[in-house]
Amino acid sequence: MSLQSLTVHKLTIAPAQTTILVTMKQHLLAFCLILALAVTALAQGSAPASQAPASASDRAQSAADNAGTNALLKAYVNAYANRNIDDLVAVWPDLQNQKKEYKKIKEHFKDPKVSNEKLSLDKCETQAIQNQAMATCEQTEEYVKTETETSSGGDAMMASPAQRPPPTTQDLKHNMKKTQTVWVKMHKDGDTWKIVSVSDKKQAL
Repeated sequence: MSLQSLTVHKLTIAPAQTTILVTMKQHLLAFCLILALAVTALAQGSAPASQAPASASDRAQSAADNAGTNALLKAYVNAYANRNIDDLVAVWPDLQNQKKEYKKIKEHFKDPKVSNEKLSLDKCETQAIQNQAMATCEQTEEYVKTETETSSGGDAMMASPAQRPPPTTQDLKHNMKKTQTVWVKMHKDGDTWKIVSVSDKKQAL
């Protein structure tokens, strides 16, 4: 009788112990899960704070580079409009080493028959990587070319040259216009951007 009671007592208590152990495990797992989520949230919350200064710095540098390259392209256009080779070399120092191109532009600027010089850069797309930049633009150059035409006076069949009227001259003005895609390669030295080359052939950055 005593043995049966003891046995029954054990069978009654064992499920309770199992339930307690299972509940403790569930609580422990829940605690671990909450702790893991808290650590993850803390890491995610602190990451943007450390990255924010670098991101702001990158944006500021990008804006500065954009302003610098735009100002350089504008100075290039103004040098053409003024037909001033010194102003052009100031923004494009390496031009003097590009002998053929330098001679061509210099002679064009000095040509007395050329007037009303205009240059424009449109639809520019500029890509900058560190100290290098490439602008792809639609360049339009316009100017007036004056040509003098001389015509002999009178009839060439007249017997005496003295009877012929003197030759006449006439200035003919021609509006010249050329539009082409150009690649303007630029380099930054310190905080100053300068042109490296201007080509109508596609260039790599």
